[in-house]
Amino acid sequence: MNSDKLTFLYLDLAKQGGLSTSEPRVLYLEALYSISTLRADLDDNSSIVVYTNVPADYKNIPVQVEDVSAVMAEMMGPHSYLFRAKPWIMLHAIKQFGGTCVFLDTDTFILPGFVRAIRDRIGDGPIVHEISSATAPAYAQRVTKPFPHQDRHTENRTCFECNSGVIGVRSGWGEALIEDTLHIIDEILPTRDWQRTLEQSALADAIGLHGLAAEPIAPWINHYFNRSKKRYMHSQIKRLLRRNGGEIDATRPCIAINPYRVKLYQYFHDTKALFKSYRSYDTRIVE
Repeated sequence: MNSDKLTFLYLDLAKQGGLSTSEPRVLYLEALYSISTLRADLDDNSSIVVYTNVPADYKNIPVQVEDVSAVMAEMMGPHSYLFRAKPWIMLHAIKQFGGTCVFLDTDTFILPGFVRAIRDRIGDGPIVHEISSATAPAYAQRVTKPFPHQDRHTENRTCFECNSGVIGVRSGWGEALIEDTLHIIDEILPTRDWQRTLEQSALADAIGLHGLAAEPIAPWINHYFNRSKKRYMHSQIKRLLRRNGGEIDATRPCIAINPYRVKLYQYFHDTKALFKSYRSYDTRIVE
């Protein structure tokens, strides 16, 4: 395998329909824009793979598609934990493509220099979106069954929390790290005593157990994961699609986002909803 190969991964699981519905799905909207900004930053030895259960949606986009329709249950495990799919596709990709594999949430867009920054920072430790000073729940301490890679664990572990909007690992050590992450998830899920972000805490735990140093990549990517930012970005991506005939070619980020724009859009959205509700109420009184 090509050890310098860099493969970027996206996950788009549709609950139903796909593009047969009149309104584009949120994950598809987000992925379109994220992929377009990533394509503008790719080098000659990098590629994009989308893991999805609606492969037809991506037939006109220059990406490789992995159809996961038949392995949905395996990805999410016996407890149907959606975010288990993130480390699952990471493990699948690192075994299939080798080199360096980087998972990206769809609600991201790439800033110039991202690919170069990944190459400069990936070495003997993983890439993550950002590292938080908050202490992770330390799920690993509650795991009773032996880890698949117990021999790689170290006493000099650090405790931290990370955001799983970006996860980058390299073949050689990445497989063991991700397998131990999945082990933590599968051991903790049956207890029902876990938070929604179990997958990123399990990853942070596994990084600590392996004695690795995680590298944050936040300066080169925008991850708009809160609700108000998502609303704003969805509206802007739809506008961009209308302007470009339903397509977005490889492009540097062209949607301006800052707290003022988001707040202004939120105010407009809430006012519009309130006015619509008032008109509906007024109509009922007249009738």
